[in-house]
Amino acid sequence: MADKKDDDKANEKKVEPKVEAKVEKSAKSDDDVEAKPSPKIDEKADAKVLEKGEEKSSPWPSKRKSDVPPKPEEKPAPANNGEWPKAAWGEKLFAFDKKWTKLEARLLWWVLAAEIFALVFTVFIGGLATDPGGGAQSGIVLRSVLGATVFGLIANRAMRGKERREVVVIVAVVVGVVLGPKWAGWGVSYFGNIRNWLQNASVLLLVGGVSQLAKRLTLWLALLGASVATAQGKHINVDVVMRFLSPKARVPVAVIGWVGAGLVSFAAVFAFFDELAIADYKAHDTKPCAADQLKTCETTEMERMSEMSHIIGRDLFLLGRQASLDVRALPKIVSGVRYDDWLTAKEWNEWMKGGSWEQYYPKADIDGLQMPEDGDAKRSPAVVVPGAVEKPEELLMRELDLIVPFGLLMISLRFILRGLLALSGWIKVDPNAAHADDHDDEDDEKDKKDKPVAAKTKAEGGAA
Repeated sequence: MADKKDDDKANEKKVEPKVEAKVEKSAKSDDDVEAKPSPKIDEKADAKVLEKGEEKSSPWPSKRKSDVPPKPEEKPAPANNGEWPKAAWGEKLFAFDKKWTKLEARLLWWVLAAEIFALVFTVFIGGLATDPGGGAQSGIVLRSVLGATVFGLIANRAMRGKERREVVVIVAVVVGVVLGPKWAGWGVSYFGNIRNWLQNASVLLLVGGVSQLAKRLTLWLALLGASVATAQGKHINVDVVMRFLSPKARVPVAVIGWVGAGLVSFAAVFAFFDELAIADYKAHDTKPCAADQLKTCETTEMERMSEMSHIIGRDLFLLGRQASLDVRALPKIVSGVRYDDWLTAKEWNEWMKGGSWEQYYPKADIDGLQMPEDGDAKRSPAVVVPGAVEKPEELLMRELDLIVPFGLLMISLRFILRGLLALSGWIKVDPNAAHADDHDDEDDEKDKKDKPVAAKTKAEGGAA
């Protein structure tokens, strides 16, 4: 029994070192793991990545994305949805339509600016030329508003960046209003001379004054707006039937309607043209027949156009002659000379000899406008029509009335062009398009270019 116990103790001694060695090895391996340096993480780079909206890079290889870019997914081709397919021949028409629309839009703004300027200038000159002694208050009101504006701008400029700026500006405006009646009589005769010259002896005389010119500009605005609306499909129309048709079936129905509207507009062009030719230009509507001189035949459109072109050329000649007188009169008027007290008989006769009057009027009628040079007589610098057949007042109104048939012609061409673009598939026939906002492909391209720049600027601002 004693021998067996001694053997068991000897075995325990042999096993104990092995266990201790395994524990030491395990401890050593844990120390090695703790001592192993962790991979470095660039915090600044991760911050920049987060600003760009990308995922933060991981230090572990298993979490990193592959450097090989994934293959782009093949998107299915968009369905046609039954719409009219695009044709190559419509591309140039589409580009032409865009340029035409842009030109008319710019012209519309210029006409609107001209009309506003004409009306404001007329009110301004009329107010300054009104004598307050006659009981008219328009001159006093205009001078009060003008004084308040001038004093307010000066005070605002002088008090920029200083305290109580608003109070000083308000006081200056009140002072300008109060001082308005004090100088109500200033410049009445001077500005009255300018107003009388514009109304009685300038090119405005030939167009009936500013009021008639403003009416024709308003009419021009309406026709330009109608043309632009037609180009964008925003003209007035009844689209109840179109809403029950498929996108492809809408095209022929819309084209038929547009062609019909274009033909109606084109017929109106001839109607207005004939009315103007006979009523305003006094063109002959009948003539003796070639076969029998005792009978009368209706004149053709080409014959009426020939008569109109001659009269238009004559009216434009008178416009040029009046403009030459205005160039001479303007320095005199600005210096304060009365508009009808500077042109002598000798200067008038020399001016008459300087133009090619014989192209449009008989020589006897031209000689009848010459003035005797033996006196001190003065005359108004206004053109006179030789022969006294017509008066210069509102002489060019008939040329301004040609805006109506010309505008209708443009609208007619717009309808035809829109029908061709619909047949070529370059515009969509959508009943809801008239209620949508204007869309421009150039603006879309500009937005696409501006988006990366804006994102970069925002990222740089966030980093700063």
